[in-house]
Amino acid sequence: MSKLETNTIDNISGSSTLTIGSTNTSAISVGSPISNGLTLSDNILFDTASKGIYLGVTSATASNLLDDYEEGTWTPTVSGGLTGFTVQQAKYTKIGQIVNISMYANALTGASASRVDIGGLPFTTATNLFDTGVVLSGAGKVGVIRVQSASTTGRLYYANASTGNRDDLTGTLLGSQIILSVTYNVA
Repeated sequence: MSKLETNTIDNISGSSTLTIGSTNTSAISVGSPISNGLTLSDNILFDTASKGIYLGVTSATASNLLDDYEEGTWTPTVSGGLTGFTVQQAKYTKIGQIVNISMYANALTGASASRVDIGGLPFTTATNLFDTGVVLSGAGKVGVIRVQSASTTGRLYYANASTGNRDDLTGTLLGSQIILSVTYNVA
């Protein structure tokens, strides 16, 4: 038959290290607040998915729960004023409902006078929000990428100095490369 033991540690003096067991599978429950803070010397790993950390509060407040962090790469696609490109880098970081993407592509092919759309964003954008970021082209044009509402596509534009209007950033205006970065909200 198994034996269940409960031990209480009131005061730890001398060493500030508490080791239980040898397989790192023990659980420690803190019943009262730690007055001098808590210092960890290793990563925190939750026993199940969808757990998080409440930041900046002393009680469970849903808006302060950080339960989603991810880093990775994504696969950009192109349509409109280009038929293709060679992606050198495409990365993202997602923290909660905010995603930051970056992309560098060169060897642009099939340039035409049509607007360029970049697709394949790693997460679908929020509805009724149009977030923007910066675009640099190999031809020296500086523009913006406008992430479309509820989609995985961004459209490229630039400010036309002679008309003062927002115009399409076309394949023929891009030159040999595209560098872009945008932060957007997800659904």
